[in-house]
Amino acid sequence: MDKKGRVSVPAAFRATLATNGGTGGLIVYPDLVKPAIRAFGRDTLDEMSRQRHARTLESGSFEDILVGSAEPDLVTTILGLAHELGFDGEGRIHLPAPLVAHAGIAEHVSFVGRGPHFEIWETAALDAATEATLARARRRLAAERGS
Repeated sequence: MDKKGRVSVPAAFRATLATNGGTGGLIVYPDLVKPAIRAFGRDTLDEMSRQRHARTLESGSFEDILVGSAEPDLVTTILGLAHELGFDGEGRIHLPAPLVAHAGIAEHVSFVGRGPHFEIWETAALDAATEATLARARRRLAAERGS
């Protein structure tokens, strides 16, 4: 991350977004469990919105369509925390300060593909989380094998 808070998104991630019909926008929000930033393309958000709207129509909940749900749900809360980011001419995004603080990013950033989304981590935190996950897996496998 540079001093202006910009991060170069790896070319492979940008290419995947473009291949999947991405419009160039990126939706980012704080992961609710991990010290990471979750990200996906604008097209994914548009598809999720279409599916949610279709389910509302199918349920006959026209009040929800017209005035919104009476109770805020998790999706609405997460979307309230989300930011839509665009790429600059060099394939960089500017990470908002609240997300940088959430992920504890100071200088070194790592990107991790997670199927339909990817995560942005502070590199040392990702390394520690990866090692902790592998250690748990090793202990579980050893216990299953009686070692």
